Amino acid sequence: MQKSAFFFFLLFIFAACKKDDCANSNPGCIDNIIQTQSDNLLAVKRIDVGDEYHYWLNTGDNAFDGPEYIVNESCDTVCVFCFCPPDPCLDAYQSGEWEIIWQQ
Repeated sequence: MQKSAFFFFLLFIFAACKKDDCANSNPGCIDNIIQTQSDNLLAVKRIDVGDEYHYWLNTGDNAFDGPEYIVNESCDTVCVFCFCPPDPCLDAYQSGEWEIIWQQ
């Protein structure tokens, strides 16, 4: 009995993901964007904004005066990054550091 309890305990330890590993999984819509639009993307970056992550879909269009979009975990656009007049929503990203989760 003790051996089987010990075995299940070890199985639980190895099968359970660590907090960081669980937090690093991407929402399905982000994975879908990466799979379907990878020809147009240079990178996808993530930043923690309190209760959720926001994702910067880095296409390189900003270098040519085009917009780049920042979306939330539901892939709803929350901010637009461009050379147009700065959007006040960009202030929310000044204190954090973007983490690259996918890069071409």
